[in-house]
Amino acid sequence: MPKLTLPLITGVLALVGVFAPVPVAVPALILLALVLGWLAFLSWPAVTTGPKFLRVFSILVILLFGVSRIAGA
Repeated sequence: MPKLTLPLITGVLALVGVFAPVPVAVPALILLALVLGWLAFLSWPAVTTGPKFLRVFSILVILLFGVSRIAGA
């Protein structure tokens, strides 16, 4: 897999989650949270407490943004 594939997928999912209509945006944000959760799971043993907190926090922010998109719709 090319090196830019994962950052490109992450960027596309984030842009779709922010700018697309709600029926398309919410699944994109959920998928983005799943991808970031998978990456956090893979790197969990190798990182210290600070980066672990940032990984969990970023996933929670994405999920809360998805909930806010649903509530605002």
